[in-house]
Amino acid sequence: MIFLTYDFVWFALASFVLYALSSRWPAPRLMVIIVSGIWFQFFYGGAASLTVTLALAAISYAAGRSTKKSVIVAAIAIWLGILSVRGGLGFHSYVRRELARPIADYTPFVSLIAPFRGLDQGLLDEAARPRVEQVAADEIFSDPNRS
Repeated sequence: MIFLTYDFVWFALASFVLYALSSRWPAPRLMVIIVSGIWFQFFYGGAASLTVTLALAAISYAAGRSTKKSVIVAAIAIWLGILSVRGGLGFHSYVRRELARPIADYTPFVSLIAPFRGLDQGLLDEAARPRVEQVAADEIFSDPNRS
Protein backbone atom coordinates (compact mmCIF):
# COMPACT_ATOMS: atom_id res chain seq x y z
CA MET A 1 0.00 0.00 0.00
CA ILE A 2 1.66 3.17 -1.16
CA PHE A 3 -0.43 5.36 1.09
CA LEU A 4 1.12 3.77 4.18
CA THR A 5 4.75 4.39 3.21
CA TYR A 6 6.91 7.13 4.69
CA ASP A 7 7.67 8.40 1.19
CA PHE A 8 4.01 9.06 0.50
CA VAL A 9 3.40 10.66 3.89
CA TRP A 10 6.26 13.13 3.34
CA PHE A 11 5.10 13.76 -0.23
CA ALA A 12 1.51 14.43 0.87
CA LEU A 13 2.63 16.62 3.77
CA ALA A 14 4.87 18.72 1.52
CA SER A 15 2.14 19.02 -1.12
CA PHE A 16 -0.49 20.10 1.42
CA VAL A 17 1.85 22.65 3.02
CA LEU A 18 2.77 24.17 -0.36
CA TYR A 19 -0.89 24.24 -1.33
CA ALA A 20 -1.85 26.00 1.90
CA LEU A 21 0.99 28.53 1.59
CA SER A 22 -0.08 29.48 -1.92
CA SER A 23 -3.73 30.08 -0.99
CA ARG A 24 -3.65 33.76 -1.98
CA TRP A 25 -2.32 33.19 -5.48
CA PRO A 26 -4.38 31.00 -7.84
CA ALA A 27 -1.65 30.41 -10.45
CA PRO A 28 1.00 29.07 -8.01
CA ARG A 29 -1.69 27.01 -6.28
CA LEU A 30 -2.60 25.42 -9.62
CA MET A 31 1.07 24.75 -10.29
CA VAL A 32 1.41 22.99 -6.91
CA ILE A 33 -1.48 20.70 -7.87
CA ILE A 34 -0.09 19.98 -11.35
CA VAL A 35 3.50 19.38 -10.19
CA SER A 36 2.34 17.21 -7.27
CA GLY A 37 0.16 15.14 -9.59
CA ILE A 38 2.94 14.65 -12.14
CA TRP A 39 5.45 13.77 -9.41
CA PHE A 40 3.05 11.26 -7.85
CA GLN A 41 2.31 9.56 -11.19
CA PHE A 42 5.97 9.34 -12.15
CA PHE A 43 7.27 8.23 -8.75
CA TYR A 44 4.60 5.59 -8.07
CA GLY A 45 3.41 4.63 -11.55
CA GLY A 46 6.48 5.07 -13.72
CA ALA A 47 6.78 6.57 -17.17
CA ALA A 48 3.91 4.52 -18.62
CA SER A 49 1.48 5.77 -16.00
CA LEU A 50 2.69 9.34 -16.45
CA THR A 51 2.23 9.16 -20.23
CA VAL A 52 -1.35 7.93 -19.91
CA THR A 53 -2.17 10.55 -17.28
CA LEU A 54 -0.67 13.43 -19.26
CA ALA A 55 -2.47 12.36 -22.44
CA LEU A 56 -5.78 12.12 -20.60
CA ALA A 57 -5.16 15.53 -19.02
CA ALA A 58 -4.35 17.11 -22.39
CA ILE A 59 -7.45 15.60 -24.02
CA SER A 60 -9.63 16.66 -21.09
CA TYR A 61 -8.18 20.18 -21.18
CA ALA A 62 -8.72 20.52 -24.92
CA ALA A 63 -12.26 19.19 -24.66
CA GLY A 64 -12.93 21.43 -21.66
CA ARG A 65 -11.98 24.47 -23.69
CA SER A 66 -15.00 23.77 -25.89
CA THR A 67 -17.29 24.24 -22.82
CA LYS A 68 -19.63 21.51 -24.11
CA LYS A 69 -20.18 18.67 -21.68
CA SER A 70 -20.89 16.17 -24.45
CA VAL A 71 -17.51 16.88 -26.08
CA ILE A 72 -15.73 16.47 -22.74
CA VAL A 73 -17.44 13.17 -22.00
CA ALA A 74 -16.92 11.90 -25.56
CA ALA A 75 -13.21 12.78 -25.52
CA ILE A 76 -12.63 11.01 -22.22
CA ALA A 77 -14.66 7.97 -23.33
CA ILE A 78 -12.73 7.74 -26.61
CA TRP A 79 -9.41 7.98 -24.78
CA LEU A 80 -10.40 5.29 -22.28
CA GLY A 81 -11.56 3.12 -25.18
CA ILE A 82 -8.16 3.51 -26.83
CA LEU A 83 -6.47 2.54 -23.57
CA SER A 84 -8.73 -0.49 -23.26
CA VAL A 85 -7.92 -1.67 -26.78
CA ARG A 86 -4.22 -1.10 -26.11
CA GLY A 87 -4.46 -3.21 -22.95
CA GLY A 88 -6.35 -5.94 -24.80
CA LEU A 89 -3.73 -6.07 -27.54
CA GLY A 90 -1.00 -6.29 -24.91
CA PHE A 91 -2.80 -9.18 -23.23
CA HIS A 92 -3.28 -10.87 -26.61
CA SER A 93 0.45 -10.71 -27.35
CA TYR A 94 1.19 -12.04 -23.85
CA VAL A 95 -1.10 -15.02 -24.40
CA ARG A 96 0.49 -15.68 -27.81
CA ARG A 97 3.98 -15.62 -26.28
CA GLU A 98 2.98 -17.95 -23.46
CA LEU A 99 1.32 -20.40 -25.84
CA ALA A 100 4.43 -20.44 -28.04
CA ARG A 101 6.65 -21.49 -25.14
CA PRO A 102 7.45 -25.20 -24.88
CA ILE A 103 5.40 -27.09 -22.34
CA ALA A 104 7.41 -27.94 -19.25
CA ASP A 105 7.62 -31.50 -17.99
CA TYR A 106 5.81 -30.63 -14.80
CA THR A 107 3.07 -32.68 -13.22
CA PRO A 108 1.59 -31.24 -10.05
CA PHE A 109 0.37 -33.26 -7.11
CA VAL A 110 -3.32 -34.05 -7.19
CA SER A 111 -5.66 -34.81 -4.34
CA LEU A 112 -9.03 -36.36 -4.99
CA ILE A 113 -11.78 -36.14 -2.43
CA ALA A 114 -14.54 -38.69 -2.87
CA PRO A 115 -17.76 -38.19 -0.90
CA PHE A 116 -19.15 -41.23 0.90
CA ARG A 117 -21.89 -42.05 3.32
CA GLY A 118 -21.32 -44.22 6.35
CA LEU A 119 -18.36 -46.41 7.21
CA ASP A 120 -16.97 -48.88 4.70
CA GLN A 121 -15.06 -52.01 5.61
CA GLY A 122 -11.34 -51.20 5.55
CA LEU A 123 -11.85 -47.45 5.06
CA LEU A 124 -9.42 -46.44 7.79
CA ASP A 125 -6.75 -48.80 6.44
CA GLU A 126 -7.10 -47.38 2.93
CA ALA A 127 -7.13 -43.76 4.13
CA ALA A 128 -4.03 -44.20 6.29
CA ARG A 129 -1.97 -45.67 3.43
CA PRO A 130 -0.73 -43.10 0.89
CA ARG A 131 -1.19 -44.13 -2.71
CA VAL A 132 0.93 -42.96 -5.62
CA GLU A 133 -0.07 -43.83 -9.15
CA GLN A 134 1.63 -43.05 -12.40
CA VAL A 135 -0.89 -41.82 -14.96
CA ALA A 136 -0.06 -40.96 -18.54
CA ALA A 137 -0.60 -37.31 -19.47
CA ASP A 138 -3.01 -38.16 -22.28
CA GLU A 139 -5.25 -40.01 -19.82
CA ILE A 140 -5.51 -36.97 -17.58
CA PHE A 141 -6.78 -34.63 -20.27
CA SER A 142 -8.74 -37.11 -22.37
CA ASP A 143 -12.30 -36.14 -23.25
CA PRO A 144 -14.65 -39.14 -23.48
CA ASN A 145 -16.95 -37.21 -25.83
CA ARG A 146 -14.25 -36.76 -28.48
CA SER A 147 -13.47 -39.54 -30.86
